[in-house]
Amino acid sequence: MNEVRVGGGREEAGETQGERAGDEMGARRAVADGVGAERGPVERAREGAAIANAAKPTKGAPGEPPRFGGIVYTEREHPVDRMLLQRMTDVMAHRGPDASGFHVDRGIGLGHRRLSIIDLPGGRQPIFNEDGSKVIVFNGEIYNYRTLRTELTARGHRFTTRSDTETILHLYEEMGARCVERLRGMFAFAIWDYATRTLTLARDRFGIKPLYVATGAWGVAFASELKALCAGGLAGDALDWEAVDSFLQLGYVPAPATPFRDVRKLEPGHVFVWRPASDGVSRPYWDVPVEQAADAADAPPRG
Repeated sequence: MNEVRVGGGREEAGETQGERAGDEMGARRAVADGVGAERGPVERAREGAAIANAAKPTKGAPGEPPRFGGIVYTEREHPVDRMLLQRMTDVMAHRGPDASGFHVDRGIGLGHRRLSIIDLPGGRQPIFNEDGSKVIVFNGEIYNYRTLRTELTARGHRFTTRSDTETILHLYEEMGARCVERLRGMFAFAIWDYATRTLTLARDRFGIKPLYVATGAWGVAFASELKALCAGGLAGDALDWEAVDSFLQLGYVPAPATPFRDVRKLEPGHVFVWRPASDGVSRPYWDVPVEQAADAADAPPRG
């Protein structure tokens, strides 16, 4: 396994205004330019996404979170194009210009852009477990990671960093995809398990951190931003016109839809588990408690 890690930085939790602009502005432009344009709808949509993203800052600013992307091929020996990963992460450079990391191996590639506030020298990603059988890329902040780390250390886990990222990976060793049930925070992550050849993607309960997924007979690709999949040529050419219609009516594209038919947004409070020769399975791990929601609805108005 080859790993390339560059730079250092600081990680900053939270979101910037317009988190969903990467796909929604593309949809807006695709429809707005639809009359009398010489280019096709796909070209117009991609141009719209480029215009929307060009308006965003190209340098990291306080409060901007890290981003990640990756690809896993169905065929174990399929070579991974390092330049493809580079293109995917380069378009997200404004999210973490001072640090990047890559892991490229047969059939799998992971890339990460980072700003860090926890364990600056040791929190660079991707991060591996003790025996190198599992690797993670992560975006967000886990509020209860110190408590989890203490529990895991008491059970014999060995940590090489003080980051919340590594805590997730060790928790995955014990619980698999169910590790998300113990996490409190805002997050999106991808874990590749070499032992079982399983990819696990997860998104926090309220969908604060974004995650886009494209699947096909070739494998699966994922990224924190839709434009990263477009830059890697992984978004396909077919527009999802129902998603575009939703945008025109609602002002945004509800998950799991995106402007591209071959790309889905992982829904809030969901995990996605993929193995070779499968399309992957998305399942919820959390929902708003029905009883609490009913109690809130029946509560007398304040004031």
